[in-house]
Amino acid sequence: MIDAANRQERRRQQKLSKVRAATPPAERGLAAAIEHHRAGRLAQAEAMYRRVLERRCDNTAASWLLEALQQGGALVAESAAASFERGVALQRNGRRQEAIACFDAALAVNWDFPEAHNARGMALAAEGRRADAVASFRVAIALRPGFAWARHNLGGMLGQLGEHEEAVACFRHIAAAMPDSAEAHNDLGNALSELGKGREAIASYRRVVALKPAFAEAHYNLGSALKHENLLTEAASCFRRALELNPDHAAAYNNLGSTLREAGDVTAAIACFEQAERLLPRSIVACSNRLLAMHYDPRSTPESILEAHRDFDRRFGTPASPPARHDNEPDPDRPIRIGYVSADLRAHPVGYFLSPVLPAHDRHRVEVFCYADSRTADPLTFRLQAASDVWRAIAGLGHDDVARQVRADRIDILVDLAGHTARNRLPIFVQRPAPVQVTWAGYVGTTGLGAIDYLLSDACETPAGADRFHVETVMRLPDGYVCYAPPDDAPAVAPLPAAKRGTVTFGCFNNLAKVGPGVLALWSRILAALPRARLVLKTHALGDPGTASRYRDLAAAAGIAGERLLLRGASPHRELLAAYGEVDIALDPFPYSGGLTTLESLWMGVPVVTLGGGGFAARHSQSHLTNAGLAQLVAGGADAYVEIAVGLARDLPRLARLRAELRPRVAASPLCDGPRFTRHLEAAYRVMWRRWCERLGGGAAT
Repeated sequence: MIDAANRQERRRQQKLSKVRAATPPAERGLAAAIEHHRAGRLAQAEAMYRRVLERRCDNTAASWLLEALQQGGALVAESAAASFERGVALQRNGRRQEAIACFDAALAVNWDFPEAHNARGMALAAEGRRADAVASFRVAIALRPGFAWARHNLGGMLGQLGEHEEAVACFRHIAAAMPDSAEAHNDLGNALSELGKGREAIASYRRVVALKPAFAEAHYNLGSALKHENLLTEAASCFRRALELNPDHAAAYNNLGSTLREAGDVTAAIACFEQAERLLPRSIVACSNRLLAMHYDPRSTPESILEAHRDFDRRFGTPASPPARHDNEPDPDRPIRIGYVSADLRAHPVGYFLSPVLPAHDRHRVEVFCYADSRTADPLTFRLQAASDVWRAIAGLGHDDVARQVRADRIDILVDLAGHTARNRLPIFVQRPAPVQVTWAGYVGTTGLGAIDYLLSDACETPAGADRFHVETVMRLPDGYVCYAPPDDAPAVAPLPAAKRGTVTFGCFNNLAKVGPGVLALWSRILAALPRARLVLKTHALGDPGTASRYRDLAAAAGIAGERLLLRGASPHRELLAAYGEVDIALDPFPYSGGLTTLESLWMGVPVVTLGGGGFAARHSQSHLTNAGLAQLVAGGADAYVEIAVGLARDLPRLARLRAELRPRVAASPLCDGPRFTRHLEAAYRVMWRRWCERLGGGAAT
């Protein structure tokens, strides 16, 4: 009996130690006071309660326990329950720190109290103490394995901490225990989506809508998962069903718009973004999506695009509080700190454009900081990280937090690499955390933000007279506006396909938002002149049967017979490059030209015919072709476009020579000269920096 009593006392002491360890520093004396109280040493307990209250008079737990002692109350299960209820009431009223103190008091009296551990975890989570919250939820589950709400809370918190595998395990457990709970399967689907298990997430969401057909959020979640898997037609149907059930679901309109844009229906996409903005006028995401979509829309003009972007600045370009003055040392010749901000530091056009630049930066003149907003990484991410001086992972951080970090890092020039593309961080730039702010490489024109000082371009992208369509000051680089690092594992250039087939195959590997009815109509003229020629379209959206069927109908309406059209879906990057082996001539779309796609086509020996003119978005290929010495492939109008394409197709010997020459020509051009490009880029940065130093010296506001 004595041994059993000793073991019980040791366990009690261990539990009390855990309580003390979990108690906030300001409350450390509370655990000792409770121990005296439990042991009947009331005078010592009273003195210590009073000491705690002297240090912090609003300590609800100490106040309540002192009152219980003065009334002769012993610490028993009933007092633990009362302290717990008091904590719940305080938490309900938003007084979380006091609630945590009450839960601590309840657990000091009765450690085997799973509800108190769970409630304590919820309060800690609300205070941002996520790791402590996880510990509390784990204890609650250990005490009561069937405590579904605690397991739900644990799964959610683990997901926030990036522990997606364990989060999924939590939600699988709940769904298995509650097979008819739509909410449980919805939570599991969300966790699976976060883990990147899209097909399993789809299965969970299908289970949800079967159990609860009127659950609008489940239809929305199913649509999001289907969209991620490029099942665009069904995704659009799910978003529409969510909107039937909840017409005010702004996110459903936004995601429906993104889905329709990917499927090539730009007009309908813009209408969806506009509706999302009407429902949520302060939605930066919906507004940025609409602005990006305008560049694909042939109805847009440079003037309308500029005005829409200026309106973005009027709505979102004013910081909540005036930016602080910058105390960066205004020495025009000192080494400067460059900060690159992007969610695309990976196998993405932005990542590819940055890859030859970061390692070529002159470390005597420039220090490189990267602010990477991505939870995933690939081999290119690791290369970019290795080429940076400082790498900041900012995924999950708020705009204010990142802006404070930029200021703390004393960045001199902050570079936006996204514009209005997905997951942009323009609100950081609104706060002006750096003296000089620039947009480059990630967008197709002005951001509209007065807080961004410069736009990096070149003479092809932004010819003389086009500066007026940009809010920013245009800084032109001497060659192209970006540089290209060809992939090391690119396949060899294949022989000319037409030499074997006897006729030409045209191709376009750009996304479908660029390939509208007007583009198909012009391509139809080329095919009409070459009755045996074919056209290959390849992009991820064409892996969706519904989208592929729609494009066959659009092509037929434009006069392109079905047997002359080959549609291909997504493939791994090396296989995508190899697919140029069946293409003789690439046709560039408009009004949004190919960027990286054009560079890859040239590298694989396939010449690109482009329509010159237009705005920034229309001129990517013109810039690349000019820098590769291929300006003869830039057409001055629609008739010239047809003439160049047909002329190439009718001269197979010339086409074969060009195919053999393209890779070495591009490799020797400024397009692939990373050190040369980076020296020009650094010179532009130095001009920007000198201007700021001169303005500061003249007493201008910063």
